[in-house]
Amino acid sequence: MEFYKKNGRRFLYPAVQTITKNIAEEIYKYGLSNGSSLIIDMNGVENCVNLFFEIFRLVDITLINTSSKILSTIYMTGYDKYIKIFEDIVSLEDNRRELLNRRFCVV
Repeated sequence: MEFYKKNGRRFLYPAVQTITKNIAEEIYKYGLSNGSSLIIDMNGVENCVNLFFEIFRLVDITLINTSSKILSTIYMTGYDKYIKIFEDIVSLEDNRRELLNRRFCVV
């Protein structure tokens, strides 16, 4: 995992395919260590444990480069109301193209 700051913002690049319980706990600790929001680049992440989603309620998190599988899970479980989601870093910096109000139903 790589934590870094850019333009006064805190970023995290997990560099893993699965966010495990240990990684989720580390993200939680880092997220609480400073009052500002945490931006997580989900590029390459395909799976997450439920604890990762629970952190959304407690830490100000923004996600970028998120896979469709994880996006679907976030929207179907309702965790999207706790976080911001952007397509990529350019959208985040321009504060446009935030993914909003995606609702799914099981057919």
